[in-house]
Amino acid sequence: MKPLRIAVYHDLPSGGAKRALREQVRRLVERGHDVHVYVPSTADERFLPLSELAGEPTVFARPPQPDREKALEGGPSPAAALRWLSYLAGVRRTEHQAASAIDAAGHDVALVAASQFTQAPWMLRRLSTPSLYYCQEPLRAAYEPRIAPPATRFAIRHTLGRVDRANTRAASTVAVNSRFSAGNVGRIYGVATRVNYLGVDAARFRPLPRPERGGYLLTVAAMHPLKGLDFLIDAVGRIPADERPPLAVVSDRAREAERARVEARARDAGVDVHFHFRVPEEELVRLYNGARLVVYAPYAEPFGFVPLEAMACARPVLGVAEGGIPETVVDGETGFLAPRDPDAFAARIRELLRDSTRAEAVASAAPAIVRERWNWARSVAGLDGLLRETAALRKR
Repeated sequence: MKPLRIAVYHDLPSGGAKRALREQVRRLVERGHDVHVYVPSTADERFLPLSELAGEPTVFARPPQPDREKALEGGPSPAAALRWLSYLAGVRRTEHQAASAIDAAGHDVALVAASQFTQAPWMLRRLSTPSLYYCQEPLRAAYEPRIAPPATRFAIRHTLGRVDRANTRAASTVAVNSRFSAGNVGRIYGVATRVNYLGVDAARFRPLPRPERGGYLLTVAAMHPLKGLDFLIDAVGRIPADERPPLAVVSDRAREAERARVEARARDAGVDVHFHFRVPEEELVRLYNGARLVVYAPYAEPFGFVPLEAMACARPVLGVAEGGIPETVVDGETGFLAPRDPDAFAARIRELLRDSTRAEAVASAAPAIVRERWNWARSVAGLDGLLRETAALRKR
């Protein structure tokens, strides 16, 4: 089949969505497509840079952004609200510039990832080029009580939420990462979606020949209330002190205030927590391999790479039974599940640590399952098909 000329646009920070986009770009290039990347200056291109795969991106300058996290902590002052309105007007201008550049370059299709500010980028409404919006998650701050207080949530839903909804509905195709996400996105935006599962590179995340097993539990998560660190600390704190393992936390970023809060909660619960920030990938693989058990409990996580990475490293994983996690963690087959109840989660941790034979048997079978069901080649072959379908919409 004829290669496509693909424009890729993103405004992502470090994290799982950027990791996914990098693998998608890598493998689209390997499949022979001509890929060019467009980014605003706010996108984190230091973390897993796409320039290594598709050449130097076209960058659109933006001024420094206001403090988004502070805006979610409570009702922003009128002055702060005005600063945000002015900044968002600049975001829209930048994305319109990017859309014009993509259209002028004559691409067959645009693969569009999220904006840090509006979730679905404004450019989706301006593009003439057929667009596939890969929606990793909806604008959760507008809908979920855990993220923002009611007044802030109401304000976000009726301002940014309206922008996000209109932008999403303007995409030619909306792809999502799980059946759970398909239900969420369809309910919130009223659009049809296509499920395109993500994958894991089993050549990178793998069992090491002679791993140094540690006595720790491991979780990998940004230090954000949605990622469930409080829940994990509460659960581990319910394990009797003479059995209680330390908890290692790998995170890509954290505000100092959030780290201090989590550390204080761990001290109060009697949990020994060790933080590892922005570790290189090989170090992350080593940490996975050394864990007694990988635990994962984010709230309503749309997909989640962590269980799959743990499975690929042949480590037992215990996930909370909600969101997209049960689509990868099949209890007793690829890993283990427990409800979102600290006592029940703690009991399951103790059970798996005591019955290590069963846990290790499931873990040892998991890499083969990951290679078969959750590989990037399969994922990007599906994405390739969706991009071709989307590009064909121009001809109708």
